[in-house]
Amino acid sequence: MLRVGLLLMVAAGAAVVAQDTARPRVPGAERAGLESRVRGQVLLDELGCANCHGGAEERVGPDLTGLAERADPAWIRSWLAAPHEQKPGTTMPDLLRDRNGSERLAAATALTAWLIGDAGERPFRREAHDATAAARGHELFQSIGCAACHASRDAQAKEQNTDGSVPLGDLSVKYSSDALRTFLLDPLATRPHGRMPDFGLSPQEAYDLAEFLTTPREGLRAGYAGSEAELRARGAVLFTELRCASCHAGPTDATTFAAATPLASADPTRGCLAERPSGAGIAVYDLSQSQRSDLRAALASEPLTADERVLAHLAARNCTACHERGAHGGPDETRADLFSGTDLALGMAGRFPPPLTAAGDKLQTEWLQRTIAHGQRERPYLNTRMPGFGEAFGDALTPLLVEVDRKTDEAPITPLPDDRDGANRVKDLGRELVGDKGMGCIACHTFAGQDNGAMHAIDLVHSTGQRLRPEWFRRYMQQPNAYRSMTIMPQFFLGEKSTRPDLGDGSSAQQIAALWHYLAEGRNVRRPSGLRSEPIELTVADEAVILRRAVQNTGKRGISVGYAGGVNITFDAETLAMNQIWWGRFLDVAPVFHGQGSGQAHIPTRERADLGRGPAFLSDTPDDGPPPEKLRRAAGQLLRGYDLDDRGRPTFRYTIGEIRIEDRCEEFTDPGQRIALRRTLTLTSPTAGRSTFRVAHGPRIVPAEGRLTFLVGDHLSVKVSEIATHLEDRGEGRMELVSSLDLEAGKPTVLTLVYRWMEEGR
Repeated sequence: MLRVGLLLMVAAGAAVVAQDTARPRVPGAERAGLESRVRGQVLLDELGCANCHGGAEERVGPDLTGLAERADPAWIRSWLAAPHEQKPGTTMPDLLRDRNGSERLAAATALTAWLIGDAGERPFRREAHDATAAARGHELFQSIGCAACHASRDAQAKEQNTDGSVPLGDLSVKYSSDALRTFLLDPLATRPHGRMPDFGLSPQEAYDLAEFLTTPREGLRAGYAGSEAELRARGAVLFTELRCASCHAGPTDATTFAAATPLASADPTRGCLAERPSGAGIAVYDLSQSQRSDLRAALASEPLTADERVLAHLAARNCTACHERGAHGGPDETRADLFSGTDLALGMAGRFPPPLTAAGDKLQTEWLQRTIAHGQRERPYLNTRMPGFGEAFGDALTPLLVEVDRKTDEAPITPLPDDRDGANRVKDLGRELVGDKGMGCIACHTFAGQDNGAMHAIDLVHSTGQRLRPEWFRRYMQQPNAYRSMTIMPQFFLGEKSTRPDLGDGSSAQQIAALWHYLAEGRNVRRPSGLRSEPIELTVADEAVILRRAVQNTGKRGISVGYAGGVNITFDAETLAMNQIWWGRFLDVAPVFHGQGSGQAHIPTRERADLGRGPAFLSDTPDDGPPPEKLRRAAGQLLRGYDLDDRGRPTFRYTIGEIRIEDRCEEFTDPGQRIALRRTLTLTSPTAGRSTFRVAHGPRIVPAEGRLTFLVGDHLSVKVSEIATHLEDRGEGRMELVSSLDLEAGKPTVLTLVYRWMEEGR
C-alpha cells in the first residue's frame, strides 16, 4: 500500500481559505487602473476559463510530464488536495473542494501516484544547502527584476499573502535546489504560457537563485514511498474526470474530456462564478467579490478594442510592474528602490526600464517580437533585466502594439541619394555630427560597444538601424522630452533649425537624416572623431585561449578559440557551426570590455576566411539561416558543452536530432612550415542513415589540386578526407561545398578536414 507521512494540509477536511487571502493574484490587473471589463478579460484568460468553456484565448498550464523529476511527491499530494492552502493567491483552481477530508486525500493520493509513475519508489533527492550561494541569490532576486513581481522573501514569513505580488509559496518543500535550477534556466519549457519569463540566467546565477529560494523554512515535510497500479489507474480516471488535461499536458496524450457550457451562454451567477461554488466538476477559485464582478462585466460586454487588448496583455504578464504605458503602470512606491543601475550619471533613466508608450511605433516589428519573446539586454547599465515571455506571447502582443501605436508620417527620413558619392556625403555629415566636433553624441553614448566618456548611455550603433523605426527616430530627435520626461538627452533641434547651423545646410531634416543613415550602417560604421581607445589584445602562447563573447561576424553566442602558432576559429553555439577561421593575432577584446559586454571582439588581421552563416548540418530547414530557437531545441539541436585537453584545446559536443557529434580542432605545422588546422568530426547515431555536412558556402568555392581539396574564397584551402564531397551551385552567386556521410547504427563515422591559408589564391 502507499505509505505517506505528515502532510502540509488539514487532512480531515481542509478549511476554506478566506477569499480575500486566497483570491487568484494577477497583480498587473489589480494595480494597472484598468476598467472592470478589461480586468475581467485578464482574469478570463489567466484563469484558463476558455480551456473548459471554449474561446480564442486558451491558457496553457505547466507541463506535468516528468513532474516527479521536478517536484517532491509529498508536495504534489498536498498541493492537489488543497492548492489554496498551500499557496494562497494561486490561479490553480481547487478541483476537490466538493469532497470531504478523506475523499480529498484519497483523490490527491491517486492523482499523485499517476503523475509520478514509478518515481514514487525512490525518495525525492535534496542537496545540502549552500548558504554562500543563497546570499548571492538574494542579491540577484532583489536586483534583476524578480522582486518586481514577487514579494521579497525576507520581508515577511508569508510573502505569498502580500498584495501586488505573484505568490511563490514555500519552494523549499516543493523543489530540490537542482530541480529549481533546471526550471530557472528554461522556465518556458515546462510553463509555455510564459507567466514566468526567461531571464537568460547563467548556470551560476540559476544555482544561486535556487539556493536562495529553497532555503529551508519552518514546516513539516511529507514522506512518500511506493505506489500501486490500481492507484495509478484511479489517478488517470480522475485526471480525465476533473478536466486536468484542459490546461495541462500529462503523462499520456490519451486523456479526453467533455466540453463545459460555452462562455457566451454560461450563467454568470452559477458554477465557478457562484457566491459559494460547490458541486462535482466545479473549479473553485476563491474569487473575491470584485473579481466576480469583473468577470461578469467581461462576459456581458462587447469584445475589447485593440488598445484594451494591449493593456490586458501587459496586465496579464505584469509588464506594468516595470514599465509605464501612458497613464498605466510603472514601479510602485514599495518597489521603486529595487530598481537600480550601474551608471549614476544617467539619473532616473539609468535606473528604470523604458516606457512602453508608443512602443509599436518606436521599434521595428521583428525586433519588437523578438524582444517580447526572448528578452533583450540593450541597456546593460540597468540591473533589471528584460526577460523573454515566449514566442506565443510575442506573436500575440506585437501586432496589437503595431496596430495601436503605429503612426503615419507625412515627413519620413529623407532617403540616401542613389549615387555613391552623394550617399557618402550624407553619412560623412552624420559622422561629423556624432563626433566631438559636432553634437558630441559619443560623450554620453556607447558607440559600437566602446565607451568614450564618463557616461555610458545606450549604444548608438546597435540601437539604431535594426531596432528603431526611422520615422520614430526623427520625431524623437526633434523632441526627446515628449517621449521620456526623465531623459537627460538634450534637444538639438528646434523646429526646422539645428543648434549646429554650421554643419550641412543647418536644417533639422538634413541633419537628422544624416545621423540616421550613418548610425544605421551598423558595426562596420566608420569611427567618429574623438572616439579613442587602446586595444586590449588576447595573446596565445603554448596553450589554447577561449573567449565566450560576441565576436565580429558572429552573434552573441560565439566561442572563439586561439590555437598555438597563430591559427584561430569561431564556433557559433547558436547554429552549431564553425563559421570563420583566421591566421595571425587572436582578438582585440577592447569593445567587449569597455562596452560592459555589449560590444563585439575584433579580429585584428586580414588573413580571415568566412565559412558561411547558418547551420553546418543540414536538415529540413531553410537555406538562408537556422531555424527558430524553439524549433532547434525541439529537434534536438543542442550544444552539450566542450571538453579541454592538456593544452586547453576544446572538443565541442553537440547533438543534431539523435546524432551525437564530437568536433575537435588541432594545430600542426605543414610541409611549407605554415601552421595549419586539422578538424575531426565524429558522428554517432543509434540508427543507420545519412547526414549532410556543409563544409563551407559563399560566393567563390572552386576545386584545387587533387579531387579532395577546394579553395574557399581567395586564400583558404580545405582538404576533405575520403568522404563523398561535392560542390553545389545554389544560384545568385552562391556555392556550397557539401559532404554526405553514411551513418551505421552505433558505429562512429569520422570526417577529417584540413584548413590552410594560401598566400597566392589559385
